[in-house]
Amino acid sequence: MAIITFENVVKAQEIRKRGKILRKRKKYLHAINTFSYSIKVNPDNAFAFMDRGLSYSFNNQNDLAIKDFTESINLIQENMAYLYNQRGWVHYINDQYDLAIKDYNESIILDPNNAEFYHTRGFVYEMSEQYELAIKDYTEAIKFDEYCYLGYLDRARVYQDIKQYKLAINDYNEVIKDDPDYADAYAWRGEVYLKLGNKDMAKKDFEKALNLEHDNEIALEGIELLDSK
Repeated sequence: MAIITFENVVKAQEIRKRGKILRKRKKYLHAINTFSYSIKVNPDNAFAFMDRGLSYSFNNQNDLAIKDFTESINLIQENMAYLYNQRGWVHYINDQYDLAIKDYNESIILDPNNAEFYHTRGFVYEMSEQYELAIKDYTEAIKFDEYCYLGYLDRARVYQDIKQYKLAINDYNEVIKDDPDYADAYAWRGEVYLKLGNKDMAKKDFEKALNLEHDNEIALEGIELLDSK
C-alpha cells in the first residue's frame, strides 16, 4: 500500500462526495473524472474504485467497470489482512494468544505471501512456547522476504532456546551479515558459543558487542561468566 497522509485521505473523500453527486445526476463522464482524481489523491481507497466502476457500468464501459471492481476487491482484501494483523497484535498484548493466532491465521489466508504476517504469528507461537510452529513461521517469513533479518534473529533465539545451537549460530551469522553493527546479535551468538564450550569465540563476540554498545547487558553478563570459570 502507498503511504497516504491524513490530509490526502480527507481531500480524497471530499472529491469522492462530489463524484457521487455527479453520478446521481447521471453526469457519468464528469463523475468518472472526479472519481479518478479522488483515486489519484488516495490510490488505496477501495470505495473510490467501486464508485468509478459503478459510473463506468452506467456509462456502458463494462470492461473498465470490471477492472475497477476487481481493484476494489483487491484493496479491501489487503486492508482486511492488515486489520486482522493489527487486531491480532492487540490480542497478544492482552495475553490472549489463541485469539491473536486466530487473527493472524485470517490475515495469512487473505495475504499468504506477506512476510510480516508470518513473522508476527511466529512471535506469538514463540511466546506461547510452541517452538516448532514458531520456527516454521519464521522460515516462511524469510522465504517471502530474504532480507527479513528479524526472521533470522527470532528464529535464532528459538533455536537457542531448544538447544539447536549450530542452527542458531547460522542464523545469527545472517543477522550480522545484514547488520554488522547490531550488538545484541554478537552477544547472543556469544552465549551460544559459550553453551558449545567455545570460550574463545564467545569472548570475541562479547567484546565485539561491548565495542558497539559499551553497556550491553548480555555481553557484560557473558564476560562475567567467562571470568568466573
